[in-house]
Amino acid sequence: MTDTAVDPAAIAPDAVALAELDGGTGRERVRIDWLLRRLHDAPGGRRVDDAGNLVWAFGPPPYRLAVLVHVDDVFGEATHRRVTERDGWLSGPGIGDNAVAIATAVAVAEHGLGEHSLAGRELPLVIVFTVGEEGLGGLRGARHACRELAPEAVLALEGHGIDRVFTDAVGSLRVQLTVTGPGGHSWWDRGRPSAVHELFRSACQPRPRTARPTQTQRSPPAYRRSPSAAARARTCMPRTSGSALTPSPPAPAS
Repeated sequence: MTDTAVDPAAIAPDAVALAELDGGTGRERVRIDWLLRRLHDAPGGRRVDDAGNLVWAFGPPPYRLAVLVHVDDVFGEATHRRVTERDGWLSGPGIGDNAVAIATAVAVAEHGLGEHSLAGRELPLVIVFTVGEEGLGGLRGARHACRELAPEAVLALEGHGIDRVFTDAVGSLRVQLTVTGPGGHSWWDRGRPSAVHELFRSACQPRPRTARPTQTQRSPPAYRRSPSAAARARTCMPRTSGSALTPSPPAPAS
């Protein structure tokens, strides 16, 4: 496959269209349906799996690489979803996380993999537009895709801009904890242990110190580190001005 340059101006319309659709966690189907229509004539084969993910395969399994791109965002059903342009930037709920990544995956696959489709060649590659990534979704779609497809490697693609590439991320460990107790109401259950009290007491108890793991030696990073989490959900996407991209503003202090 030859290197393929994708014009950011061609990505923007798809990103805006997706961001303006309701797509909070648990309500992703409208975006999955939009993608099915958008990719009707695209190379490869598409199907919706049992979790609700849209699986876009460019060959039969086993897959050497699965690219996972989540379609849900953190915004509620009542959110006013409108993307506006200001000073050369697109701003609106969900435009950075994760509409930009979805539109970029579509553009790169269409332009970069079309030549293989025309030549009848198959690739051990699959792109999965996953559901249930944010919040209480608990990575439901991503977990299902990894179990079902069993790829050799997985790449999770996130948005937040198309003028810079970040290759470092923080992993997540999600735990659901349920605490129960005989108390609860501040008046009727006065004097009885409350689950809230026990939870805080447990959290404040000193823990035994453990040996720190050996630090892994790493080469100096050849990338920019990601901006603070507080700026992520509404990060704007730069639009082109002539042939050059509008420079990114500095990342906010953590």
